[in-house]
Amino acid sequence: MKLKDLFTFERERNVFTRTFTRIWLFLKPKREAEAALRKKELSIDIFTARNAAVMALIFAWAGFYFLYQYNFVETPNYYHGPLFSVAPNLFLQQFRFDALDAFCSYFYVYGMALLYMFFWGMAFASERKMWKLALGFLACWIAQGTLQLAIGCASPIRIPGNGVDFIRYEVFPLSESMIGIKYGAIPSGHVGAPVILFLAGWLRKIKWAQWMALGFFIAFWFTILYLGEHYIVDGLVSLVVYPTMFLGAWKFATWYERRHARKGRGC
Repeated sequence: MKLKDLFTFERERNVFTRTFTRIWLFLKPKREAEAALRKKELSIDIFTARNAAVMALIFAWAGFYFLYQYNFVETPNYYHGPLFSVAPNLFLQQFRFDALDAFCSYFYVYGMALLYMFFWGMAFASERKMWKLALGFLACWIAQGTLQLAIGCASPIRIPGNGVDFIRYEVFPLSESMIGIKYGAIPSGHVGAPVILFLAGWLRKIKWAQWMALGFFIAFWFTILYLGEHYIVDGLVSLVVYPTMFLGAWKFATWYERRHARKGRGC
């Protein structure tokens, strides 16, 4: 639907609608934003059957995932060997100071929320194509949850006596109640999330999203190792799982879209 009366650029004076217009165009590829500026109107078309179907699947998985992880009695698996060395964690924690502890502890929780806010903003701004990005997100989330519950790997801070400080609990104890799966180090969602944002920006041709994803990627890698939340191998697994699932879902969605279009033309 085209909201000409509400979002026509010359007439628009309301602070809320003006702000929304600017954010909406910012979340779009440059070409689409420029086209909207030339037409001097904002088009919003997100209420489609495919968008609704994929979002329903996401909410269904979210319900199962959170109910399961908060009620499931986890049995930790303590892995050993070079791949599960805590040496990188101990090395970084040598340089502890209060400001860094606070930044990493809060960024670990709220940084993810901020990243996904940008991702879902881009997804909704994709309008009729939103379901393709949402399907990639769902595929990654299902893969992450399944592997975490199946492997049950204890992160460095969950293993007693290894010398790794539980910094996040010292600084932000409330955050511990936000962590459902205590023994789900593999794969790392904090490494995978920037990968999702980068791929979404790449597929949608939005440069700022790609650069933002790179910044989050570096910051999260440092954060998870410094806090002792993950081993290096957890992030490396994410670099295989997330691109595979996201791009696989995107390819499937593109194939399905083309097949449906051909059928619509009677081909």
